[in-house]
Amino acid sequence: MNVLKFEFKKLWRSRLFVIFLLLSIGLVLGLFARNFIYQDIIKAEKMSQIQQYSLNVRKTVITDESELQEMGEEGDPVLEEEVEAGRALYSKIDEWVEAIDEDQALAALQLENEAYELAIYYHELNKQFPLSVSEMEAEMTLNHELIRIGLPKEDLHTSIQPAVFSKQVVLLFFNSFGFFILIVLIGLPIVKEFDDQTVKLTYGLPISPLRMVLAKWLMMIISAVIWFVSVIGTTLLISSWLGKGVDQPFNYPFDTQTAGFIQAGDYLQQAIGYGLLYLMMLVTWFTFFSFLLKRSLLVQGSLFSLFIMAEITISQGFINQWFPWLYQKLDVAITQTIAGSGLAVVANIACTIVLLLLSIAVSKRRGHV
Repeated sequence: MNVLKFEFKKLWRSRLFVIFLLLSIGLVLGLFARNFIYQDIIKAEKMSQIQQYSLNVRKTVITDESELQEMGEEGDPVLEEEVEAGRALYSKIDEWVEAIDEDQALAALQLENEAYELAIYYHELNKQFPLSVSEMEAEMTLNHELIRIGLPKEDLHTSIQPAVFSKQVVLLFFNSFGFFILIVLIGLPIVKEFDDQTVKLTYGLPISPLRMVLAKWLMMIISAVIWFVSVIGTTLLISSWLGKGVDQPFNYPFDTQTAGFIQAGDYLQQAIGYGLLYLMMLVTWFTFFSFLLKRSLLVQGSLFSLFIMAEITISQGFINQWFPWLYQKLDVAITQTIAGSGLAVVANIACTIVLLLLSIAVSKRRGHV
């Protein structure tokens, strides 16, 4: 216990971790404030965009009507059908805009679906509409799910609804950059001991290699968990207190590439579980590199190389739960893999145990410092 307290004193004395922790909390609060301010702006922009859809269809209808007038009594049945379809479409879009303006969220979802159905038919008549059929079908599927559970649609990038805001924080904080900065800061006291050669003093104490490695490892684990929990806790606290009040916000559906939708509550649970498991493995990698390479630049450079290789691997489409480094991108791991198989838990725990044993074995080589 005394060894662990000593390790914590070294970390907190540097103040870098404290600054990073406070900065992270401040960024969460700032992000929420930005989203809060943007609410009316986003609503106005959305209405403007939809009104542009209506305007484009109106222009096409006016052009088609002019052609019909030029044809006189002969007319063109196909063109007449296109005009009628266009009129029905822009009328429905106008109703949709009105529902948004009056904050009738569920009615707006239903009208949006009806407008898209008319727009798809308009596409079939070889007429132009700003959205593709696949885009409209995806939105209709989401809208049907939202209507079923009784929740309004949210902008995933500017929402103040607790569940959706939590996903935005996961995307922005729990990624390769955030995890790398965290591990470098909390591991700095360990590698600094090797750089300054003060680790020789530790080896001179009556402390077993097992106890020494575990003390440093636990210090990093606890510090990482403090940061992780602080970010999540601040997110939930501020969004629940000042965010959009809706019934059962964590029933909100997020789209996945494997199983349709995942509820926001399940998404957040997996983000917390997988995130903590990944941090445990990441800390163990850092501990192993520290005792193996014993120089801060080498340790941080090796870890950075692993991050880059994992980033490239994931970007190339290798999405597999057995790949422990997948969880440096939590959102990808949750939305693009099959949940509940337990492969992530097995892979991360196995990797952690092996690396921890190797760290203890390497630390026994007292002559290497």
